Amino acid sequence: MDEETLIRLVNAFCSGNIEAGDFALLDRELAESAAAREVFLRYCQLHGDLTFGVREEQATRRFLRAHEALLGVGDLLGVPEQSSGRPASDEQSAAPQSQASDETLAAASESRGNDPVIIRAVAGKADIGKGKRRLTWGVSAAAACAACLMVAWGLQRMGEAAPPTAERHAVIVGSLADSPTAVWPGAEQPDSNAVFVEGRRLNLLAGEARFSMACGAECAVQGPARIQFLAADRIGLEQGTITATVAPWGTGFTVETDALNVIDLGTSFQVTVDDAKIEANVLEGAVRVRPAEALDSGRSSILLAGGEAVAFDKARRKLMLSSDERSVGPHDELNDLKRTLPFHPINLYSTGRSLRMGDEDPHWRIVAGPPTPDFHEGQYAVVCELDNRYLRNVPDVSQWLSVSANLRPCNYNAVYTFETSFDLTSFDLSTVVIVGQILADNGVNEVRLNGKPIVMDAWLDSKIDQVFHKFHRIEIAEGLQPGLNTIQIDVFNAVVPWHARMNSPEPNPMALRVEWQAFGRRRPEAEEGVEVDARPQNADTPNH
Repeated sequence: MDEETLIRLVNAFCSGNIEAGDFALLDRELAESAAAREVFLRYCQLHGDLTFGVREEQATRRFLRAHEALLGVGDLLGVPEQSSGRPASDEQSAAPQSQASDETLAAASESRGNDPVIIRAVAGKADIGKGKRRLTWGVSAAAACAACLMVAWGLQRMGEAAPPTAERHAVIVGSLADSPTAVWPGAEQPDSNAVFVEGRRLNLLAGEARFSMACGAECAVQGPARIQFLAADRIGLEQGTITATVAPWGTGFTVETDALNVIDLGTSFQVTVDDAKIEANVLEGAVRVRPAEALDSGRSSILLAGGEAVAFDKARRKLMLSSDERSVGPHDELNDLKRTLPFHPINLYSTGRSLRMGDEDPHWRIVAGPPTPDFHEGQYAVVCELDNRYLRNVPDVSQWLSVSANLRPCNYNAVYTFETSFDLTSFDLSTVVIVGQILADNGVNEVRLNGKPIVMDAWLDSKIDQVFHKFHRIEIAEGLQPGLNTIQIDVFNAVVPWHARMNSPEPNPMALRVEWQAFGRRRPEAEEGVEVDARPQNADTPNH
C-alpha cells in the first residue's frame, strides 16, 4: 500500500469516521506490514499530541484572559490595576507569540492528512518554550491516546476475527419414483414424483415405496419402515428393509443404522432393521460394513462379497457373519430396480472448486463489466483473496471468484456478468434438476439460461458491515435445451449510501460464489458406454 493511502486510512480511523471497507483494508495492511504498524503508531501519537496540545493551549489562553480580567479589578484582589508581574513591553511581545502558537497548532490540527513527519515538526515548534512539565504531560497524553487507538483497533479486529458461519438451503437428495402399494400416515402422504431434501423423514406404514437418489442409487423400501434422507448419498434406516442397487458413479452410497453402516463398493445389497437384529446381505458385488462408533470405536470394517451377510444381535450386542446364500433376500426387488434408469450427475461446476487462490477457473468467465486496468470482458474469473466479511473458501466445494486475485479493482454501482456452460447431450430434459446456491457481493440482478431470464427474486446485500454467508437459492426448471446450455449471472456491485457523495468510482470488492446441484436421467438409448465424472462429492454439495 502506498504511504498516501495509508495516511488517509489512518487519519480516518483516528477521527472516528472510517468506513467499513476502508477499515478492512487498513486491518489487512496493519496485520501484514510492520512498517505500516510503525506509521500507524507514530500517527496515533501525533494525533494525541495535537489533540491534547491544542486543548491545553486553548485552556491556557482562557485562564490567562480570565486572570487578566480579574487583575483589572484591582480593589477586589488588592493588586494595582496595571500590574501584571512583568514589564509591559514583555506582555506586548508575548501576545503575538501566543497567537502564533495557537495558529500553528490549529494549522497542524487541520493538516492531519499530510505527511506525519511534517506535522510532527510543526507541532514541535508549538511546544518550544512550554516548559518541561508541559512537555512531559503532552507526551504522556499522546502516548495514552495512541495506546487507546491501538486498543480500539485491536478490539475491532477481535470483534471481526471469527469467520462467518455458512447458512445454506437444504439440498435435494432424491425423489419418489413409485409407490403403488405404499400406505402412509395421512399427514405424510407425499405427492407423486415428490422430491426430498436432506433431513426429511418418512414413515411407511405398509407396502413398498421406491426412491431415486441423486447420487445414482435406486432404493426399494418395504414397510413398516422409518427412514431419513441424510444426504444425496446416505439414508438412515430406523426400521424396515431397504434394497439398493447403485450405479458405478454412485459408489459410496451408504445405509446407516444405529449399529452398522453399510457402504456400497459397486454393488446391490439389502439392509433390514427389526426389533431383534440388524442384517446386511450382499446381493451382488461387494460392500463395506462398518460398526457404528457407539458400538465399537476400535473395530475395523468388514468386507462382504456377493452371497455373504452380517447380522447384529441386539440382545447379545454381537456381530455374526454368514456365507449361506439362502440368507440373501429375494431378487425380485433387485430386478425391478435395475430396470429403472438411475440419476446421473451433470457436469455443472461450482466456482473455484479444487483450485488455489490466484488460479483462473476454466469453467467460469466474466463476459461483461466496466473496463479497468485489471479487467477485460471475456477473461476467466479468478479465485480471489477474501474480504473479512466473506464466508471462508472450501476448495473441495466452492470458492469466491472475482476479476483478479486482488479483491478490490472493481467499480461500484456496476454490473459484472459471470458465465458458465454445461452439456445435456443424451439427457432426458424432463428429469433434470438444477439448483444453485449463491453468494454475491453485493447481489444478483438477474440469472439467464440460454439468454432468457429465469424466474427468481433479485437480491441486494448491502447494509453497513454486511457479512456474506447466507446463500440465496435459485432453481432452473425451464428453458433447458439438448446439448450445450449457458448460464449467465449478473452480479451488482453496490455500495452503502455514504459512497453516493463521492464523484468518481474507487476500488471496491466484488465477488461471486456458486454451488450447484445438478442431476438427471439419461435417455435409454444413451445409457450404454457413457463416461461420467465420478469424483467424490462433498456431502453438502453432491455435484460440482
